[in-house]
Amino acid sequence: MSFIESYKHLDKICGEMFETQYGVSAYIEEMLNNPHGSFLVRGWENDLKNLKYYRRIRNKLVHEPDAYEEELCDAEDVEWLEDFYYRIIDGEDPLSRYYKI
Repeated sequence: MSFIESYKHLDKICGEMFETQYGVSAYIEEMLNNPHGSFLVRGWENDLKNLKYYRRIRNKLVHEPDAYEEELCDAEDVEWLEDFYYRIIDGEDPLSRYYKI
């Protein structure tokens, strides 16, 4: 799967979680609205940082005419997006873990 396809996959599931069209942005916003998450959930800050970073890459790819996947991302980026998707499916993503606490 390409970066943009993996991102869209993640964006869709995040949108379904929050019943919005803003997918990953809604997930990020929810993390920002729960500032204690970083104290309670291991890896919270790293996941938040990565989600923001990958959203920026997605925005560049979609909105900037001379932006190309080959230059902005690699297989590890795609792997991270897919891993995060499956963490949501398994209830092991930061927000799911936060809500369990």
